[in-house]
Parts: sequence; C-alpha cells; structure tokens
Amino acid sequence: GRPSFEYAFLRDFLKSQSSIDLVSFVILRNPEDTPNVNENELSLIPFPVNEIFLRDIRHFDVFLLQDFDLRRFLPDPNYIQSLSDFVKKGGGLAVIGGPSAFGAGGYAGLGPLSELLPVETAGRPDYDPNYSAQAVPTQHPAAGGAGRRADAAFWRGAPPLRGANLFGPLKPGARA
Repeated sequence: GRPSFEYAFLRDFLKSQSSIDLVSFVILRNPEDTPNVNENELSLIPFPVNEIFLRDIRHFDVFLLQDFDLRRFLPDPNYIQSLSDFVKKGGGLAVIGGPSAFGAGGYAGLGPLSELLPVETAGRPDYDPNYSAQAVPTQHPAAGGAGRRADAAFWRGAPPLRGANLFGPLKPGARA
C-alpha cells in the first residue's frame, strides 16, 4: 500500500523479528502519474508487479496487502489467480483495510481473491472514517506473546481506533 502509520508500525515490528526476512513495496507513484521525464531518470521505479506476482511469488511465505487498490495495480487477472494459487498451496495472506481496500479496491469483483476472504465484500467503498473502536488484544500469534495482557493498563488508556472497513456477513466456516 502507501505510506501510513500502520505501515510504518507493522514494518518496524516485522523487521525487529530475527526470523523474518522482509521485502516491502510502498506505492509512492501511481501508474497514471506523468513525471514529464524519461523513466530511466527516475529514482522511483514502477511497482514490479510481474516479478512479484508471477515470477517470484513462490519465494514468499506471506503477502500483506495494506490499503491496496487491486484494480489499479493488478489489472491482469493472472496476478490475482497467481496470488490465489499461492494461498491455496499454503502461502499466507493478510489483508489490512483502509479507504482504498476491499470495496473501494474492487475485491468483490475479483473472484479468486474474493473467495479467499472470510467475509463478503461490497461492490462499493465500505470504509467509514468515523467508525470508532477500542483495541484490547487477545492471545494470537500476530499480537505477540499472550496478547500483551501484561500491558492491560496501557490498553485501557489507549485512544480509540478511528476508521474501519464495514463488511457483509462472515462466510461459512469463518470466525469473528
């Protein structure tokens, strides 16, 4: 996705884990941006979509898509099918929402990817910037340790999280 606090926090956390080799790509330049100079004069390279989703996908363990608009950056159905095959063969997929993800990112219309998600997604934007929730982590590998319960006082005093993607019902077999 694009730079954000969530991206920076997650990247720092993953880089701090000695067992994780992290490769990250941040969208700083959109496909429709016209720089008015030769491509070879730019330090910002185009998103290497062919290399990531077709050639090198088998070298990864997990894909994290953070506030990622799939329609803009993965227009070729082969990319989505390749990601779907990767997950069906045991690869991991974590999708972190935001204003450009899920409904706004066209996930509902991308059959193979939509099938991997545990919820029904809308065919329209589904991000509500005014939604508010309080975070209290429970035990989960992604939360680290025992969900950081030792810091319970911190979580009680933490400000609410603002903004959320609002989904349709859970799919059969999925758990909230």
